Parts: sequence; structure tokens; C-alpha cells
Amino acid sequence: MKLFRIIAVLTVAAIACAALTFKDAKTNLSGKKVSLTDPVASFSEPAAVEGTITFVYGPFATMERDKKTYNGSETEVQNYYYIVSDLDNGETFAAFSTSNKELADKLSDAADQWYDFLVDETGQVSVPKVSIPFSGMLDKPESAKDYVNYYNDAVKELGYTGIQPDEFAELTIYEGGASSRSVCLFFIYAGVAVVGIIALVFLFIRMRKNKQ
Repeated sequence: MKLFRIIAVLTVAAIACAALTFKDAKTNLSGKKVSLTDPVASFSEPAAVEGTITFVYGPFATMERDKKTYNGSETEVQNYYYIVSDLDNGETFAAFSTSNKELADKLSDAADQWYDFLVDETGQVSVPKVSIPFSGMLDKPESAKDYVNYYNDAVKELGYTGIQPDEFAELTIYEGGASSRSVCLFFIYAGVAVVGIIALVFLFIRMRKNKQ
């Protein structure tokens, strides 16, 4: 009976972890990938995304979020939100989220350079030379009311530079995102869950036979 309970607990934990990694694994296995240089219409469905950031605005919001790890635990992390684009090769603008402080510092520095250029009235400030490579995942934007207000304000302010609302991506880029590691973890957890279920069925049948 004790063995049955231990296997049951491990099986439930494996199922929970498999569910946690399923979304990232599914995105990775789908093979769908977009680039920051792709048309804005390409940013309407979850997908892996990569590219080089040459334009940055922000951070327009800084929020604390609960981040679930692959072992099922949660940690609170600080997330920084920017508007990014690759103006050298495309015209799509997208909200960009990262909890990587080092990357956030680079983005903020680039945003300051772009701000100085955009507000300059002397013509003496040259176009910033920014090149920040990234990879991540496209997903639904934050739904918190404060975030939505901050984002709308950012879009409105950038509108004064000539950027149109229809140039902004529907989804948000989350730095990091899906990886081959998530696929491996999903299959490991799923495999453990299947083995656990089989073991539970076997033990259940054996216990019933022993009672007869």
C-alpha cells in the first residue's frame, strides 16, 4: 500500500510537470518560427521568434510576475517591457519582455540613444547604431489593467514619430521562451507518467488478487 501511494504521488507530479512543459514543447515541435523582420501579420500566432533589435523604446512597464519552473515551483521575477523593431530590415514593432537584467540594461541604454535622436531638433544627433540579437517566443500579451494602460500610452507616444497602430504586433515577444530543453523535459515527464500509470494499474490488480 505504501509503494502504491509513493508511485501515485510521483505519477501525479510527473503529469503536472508534463502539463507545465507542454506549451513550450508544442511550440518548439510545430516548427513555426518568425523573424523580427517578417511582416506584422506573421505575429498573430504563438511561435518561436528570433532576430536582431535595432530600435528600442522603453521600458514602458516594469512588473513582477510569477514564473513557473519545470519542477513545478514558482519564483517571482522582475520583468521589463519594451517596444522593439529591426528598422534596418523590417517595419514590425512588437512588445518585448525580458527578466534578464543584463539584457534589460542593454535595451534601456539603446532606448536612451533613440530618445535623444528622436527629440533632437539640432540635427546633430546621428541615428543610433544598435544591434541586439535575441531569441524568444511569441505569446499573448499581459492582461493586467496597468500593463494594458502602459502599453497603450507607449503606442500613442510612438505615434507622434509617425509609427502607425497597425505596425504593432498583436502578440508579445517573451525573451527565452521555448527551447529543445522543454521538448526533452516534456517527453521525460510524460514517459515517467505513463510508466507510473502502468505500475499503478499492475499494483492495483495485484492487491485485488491478494484480497480474494
